[in-house]
Amino acid sequence: MTDKTLTDLAREALQVQDACNLSGVVHGFSRAITRLREALPNAGTDEINTHPVSVLWADKIAHLTDTQAVTGHSLINAAYKWAHDRTRPPSKDAVNAFVDRYATED
Repeated sequence: MTDKTLTDLAREALQVQDACNLSGVVHGFSRAITRLREALPNAGTDEINTHPVSVLWADKIAHLTDTQAVTGHSLINAAYKWAHDRTRPPSKDAVNAFVDRYATED
């Protein structure tokens, strides 16, 4: 469940970047944090606050409120990379390796 939940949260964190309604984004962020805490039950406050999902949602809120700053740019880039990597479909080589490993002959 955790892998699927984290992948879904990564996808949502990327999709919200196109949003323009601050109220909707804030409510969605609240739901995302709740799900993130459920997916990572042993994570502390700092880990949740700096998780790529949290960073991307917070960055969108900063964008909509015109409060984005240059500081933390590498953290935001790392969050985008994590989310894109998490949601990217498997490569053709990975799919072929999976099929080769698990295919059975009749």
